[in-house]
Amino acid sequence: MLIMLSIHRPGGTVVFMPNNGAKDTKYNFAPSDTDPDGPHLAEVGNSRHAELFLAIPEYSVWPGGSAEAPVSSVAPAASIAPVVEPAIISEPVAEPAQESVQDETVSPDDDDLGLDGMTRPELMVLYQEELGQKPHPQIGIDTLRTRISEHRAEEAQAAG
Repeated sequence: MLIMLSIHRPGGTVVFMPNNGAKDTKYNFAPSDTDPDGPHLAEVGNSRHAELFLAIPEYSVWPGGSAEAPVSSVAPAASIAPVVEPAIISEPVAEPAQESVQDETVSPDDDDLGLDGMTRPELMVLYQEELGQKPHPQIGIDTLRTRISEHRAEEAQAAG
């Protein structure tokens, strides 16, 4: 998933994310080499990392696809030289409640809407696109599906 950082620092912003005992993953939110004034983006392949980034207001899903992605936006931390101005998170990131990240039972009407096969990060993106606002970072997967379903029903009713 391509994620954009709204804060632009010279040279980009580097963030390290833990990997449960493995080497940390380094994400470099920077503009592409071809567009130095462009958006600061990084490809985030780990869904848990994407979820944590999207819980912070300055990060959002890049709507422009992956064409603008920097060539090397992710690398293992051990192979990278020190960075001059890393992004620092002053407070530890709270773990969301266990029920908010687990896939939960799907109601039969969700199947008709195509929501049952979607992961929580995908549903969070869809929620933001369809409802025009970011969902709460600890919203549960069932609540996401319910609110998207309700919104679609309201839109259908309003359309006729």
